[in-house]
Amino acid sequence: PGLLLSAGPRLVHPTWPVVAVLHSRGRPVRLDLPACWEVLRARPLAHLGCYHPARERTYCLPLWFAIEGRDLWFYHPGGGQALVEALREHPHGVCAQVDDLDCSPAADPGQPWRSVVAEGSAAVFALDAGSDAELPPARRHEILRAIRHRLHDFAIESMFVPPDPDLAPPTGFLLRLRIQVMGGQATGNTL
Repeated sequence: PGLLLSAGPRLVHPTWPVVAVLHSRGRPVRLDLPACWEVLRARPLAHLGCYHPARERTYCLPLWFAIEGRDLWFYHPGGGQALVEALREHPHGVCAQVDDLDCSPAADPGQPWRSVVAEGSAAVFALDAGSDAELPPARRHEILRAIRHRLHDFAIESMFVPPDPDLAPPTGFLLRLRIQVMGGQATGNTL
């Protein structure tokens, strides 16, 4: 059981650029709470993750978010709702991971990075007209506008941007992560 790797020459004696990256910085350093919030404010996309006990499976989905106090609000367009079902069944122990790592093909593998994990409990709010008791329509529209405004500030245009609630009745879900614990790390000092 497990992964077997052949100890070929590239694994035993890595090429020069790999060695340079491995030896160019120290171990990651811990971020304090203000630095964690700075990372959250600097990025509009988080990976929201949770566990579905009945299915014995984890789910992780990248979603746009807005910050409101200690809450992260996410827009889920609907469709495949496995994450939504998992959050409803097990709303505790949910996490969001946000980083500022450039993963494009031209990215430098030795680039500086910061990463934050926020953990807490989640709530799911349907955006259809029959869910007024959970979250009043005016509040749902306010949150959708906040997410849209944040994405506008980042100049993001995507089919996954929440709909404008003033133009059409919104569909999908709002997901709230109420942060209880947060921690992060960043590139270590240069050696």
